[in-house]
Amino acid sequence: MDEWVAEGVVRYLGVSDDVRAEIAAAHCVVLLLIGRYAPYFAGSCRMGRPIITTMRGLPEVVDDGVNGFLCGRDAADLAEKMERMIALSAEERAEMGRRGRRRWNREFDERIVIRKYMEAIAQ
Repeated sequence: MDEWVAEGVVRYLGVSDDVRAEIAAAHCVVLLLIGRYAPYFAGSCRMGRPIITTMRGLPEVVDDGVNGFLCGRDAADLAEKMERMIALSAEERAEMGRRGRRRWNREFDERIVIRKYMEAIAQ
């Protein structure tokens, strides 16, 4: 990683508790793991950014080719999905992000999730 940073290939942003500015500046967010990174998925969707993730990431959030791309577990597939994203026009990426935002609002909004929890508890 240090070599990539030195070459200028990677811009290391450091640690942050608030990544909204970075997500807002991004054309796409690539998140390969879940766990402690789940809030970045949520933030990326809510902020209308297309996502590239693995099948181990959050496939429930990404509809392949609709609001992002799902990739397998190998670097070649990840590279192919990143190239596909880069090949899209700015408007196509923006529309992909808008679709993700609409899906987020429809299925994962906090009020919806709380309602579902309350219904499950009541049962």
